Amino acid sequence: MKKDRSFARLLLVLLPLAFLTACSPAAESEGEEHGEEHGGSSSIISLTKEQIELMKITYAKPLERQFTGYLMAPARIEAMPKKRADIGTLISGRVTSLYVQEGDRVKAGQALFEIQGLEIGEIKGEFIRAQAALHSAKANYERQQKLLKENIAAQKAYIDARAAFDEARAAFSAADQRLHSIGISDAEAEKLIQLATGKTSHDSTTPTATLKIYAPISGIISKFSISLGQLIEPGTDLMEIVDIARVWVVADIYEKDLSAVKLGQRVEVETEAWPGEVFEGKLEFISAVVDEMTRTVKVRSTADNPEEKLRPEMYATMRIFHEKGRNSVVIPEDALQSDDSGNFVFVKTEEEAGENDHAEEEGDDHGEENEHGERVSFRKVPVSPGLRQSGLVEIVAGLRGDEEIVTSGAFFLKSEMTKESFGDHH
Repeated sequence: MKKDRSFARLLLVLLPLAFLTACSPAAESEGEEHGEEHGGSSSIISLTKEQIELMKITYAKPLERQFTGYLMAPARIEAMPKKRADIGTLISGRVTSLYVQEGDRVKAGQALFEIQGLEIGEIKGEFIRAQAALHSAKANYERQQKLLKENIAAQKAYIDARAAFDEARAAFSAADQRLHSIGISDAEAEKLIQLATGKTSHDSTTPTATLKIYAPISGIISKFSISLGQLIEPGTDLMEIVDIARVWVVADIYEKDLSAVKLGQRVEVETEAWPGEVFEGKLEFISAVVDEMTRTVKVRSTADNPEEKLRPEMYATMRIFHEKGRNSVVIPEDALQSDDSGNFVFVKTEEEAGENDHAEEEGDDHGEENEHGERVSFRKVPVSPGLRQSGLVEIVAGLRGDEEIVTSGAFFLKSEMTKESFGDHH
């Protein structure tokens, strides 16, 4: 019953206030005066002491202390560039075999798929011919060199053999580079060399116009856009492999907070997907440039992810801990409010001290309100928050430190101010 009576008293106090604020010509006139003097009536709100007591609004000066806290910033998960690979081909061909599918785990060097094409056969044939020519030229050069030492061969024959050998070696080098440029492995190239030099049976290693594509890294096939019989063109991305055992966590901090971050600071990361679970790391990168559109600076940490809970493009929250304390103005987190205009607090002010005299001139319309006695005014003051810790938030700009600010009930004041602003416009 006591709770019901308190609630009824609160309604009796608030309803006349809301009505008078929205409908009273005096309120409109008063708002215009503050608009000229302070930039708009919505920046100040006045309440009686009884209203303040019923709403449980308290105010006090901010704390001044050495503050060791953290900077909080929205973040996202990214795969590390060296742990991510796009898979395609540098030559055209038709897919003849598929060895994997999306979601498979693969190891570096594992075959992914095979293509067939005329150009592949031509490149392999060119390599075999170049190797055979080199093998022959080298043998002739070595023979002429031996004969020259024994004074059996002429100098000119030796010089011609040396020139042919050098030419064959250059041709083979070019053919070898072209062979490897399309993805032929060293092991397959060695088989072709053995075939060219007659060290392997021709029937068992006859080159075909096919090419196997292998995984360059170990990881998971995260993207898959390939099918049997598909005609592949050079430069087409067919698969993606990612290794997410370790991932990047990238955040954007405002330039005003740049002084609070240093390389090596401890970082904690949380995600909506895994509430309550904290992933730790250290700050490894701070961008050298500020984004001209968002006025933010990119920072990055690396997180160990052995269970692969963190996935690329997942949203997260990064906390960057400031290890060394610094002298700061500190307020309770409940005192900090925000709206479309940004962050702000309510500061006790004397700017509307004459409002009661003005209200008395309005006669009986304000009689009931004046019964509540002296009024207290609060101004909406923009601030810039910094580090946070244990329910406290650092204010890096906007407060001197000697003001009295609303420490509890600020949300209610914000709601009342929104109602008054709505009434002013209607």
